[in-house]
Amino acid sequence: MKNDRFLLFILIGILVLVIIALVVFFTRADSLEYVSNADPDGVVHNYIVALHKYDYDRAYAYLADHPLKPSLDTFRLSFINHEIDPSFVGVEIGKVQKSGNNASVELGILYSSSDPFNSGGTSKDYAQLEFQDKQWKIRLMPYYFWAWHWYEPKN
Repeated sequence: MKNDRFLLFILIGILVLVIIALVVFFTRADSLEYVSNADPDGVVHNYIVALHKYDYDRAYAYLADHPLKPSLDTFRLSFINHEIDPSFVGVEIGKVQKSGNNASVELGILYSSSDPFNSGGTSKDYAQLEFQDKQWKIRLMPYYFWAWHWYEPKN
């Protein structure tokens, strides 16, 4: 009888932990908020938030205007077809360096691992922006947020 109670308490404890984990997971996913677009780091933040919210129209609006800019359909399909998939990485936005109409935003890319014996990793990369029409626009982002063929000349 005592063993049955002990087992019951263990099962109830596991159930409570699972429920807490699910609540944290679902509330954290909805906590992505947009910030001001006034600075380059805000634009990068909002671009990443828009991608995670599948708001491709808004994310596309943060791209710099150039003759080689991808079309909205090309941009959207890159994510829908999982050519680019930002869901497997996290980002820490670091220092901003401005030089005239150009800016560079340091990004810490946090990779998850599918291997149970590996905790993933981190790398440092940069987002490149330029000031166009009185606002900062993204010219280049690291992989997982950017396709290699965007802004590339077509042969």
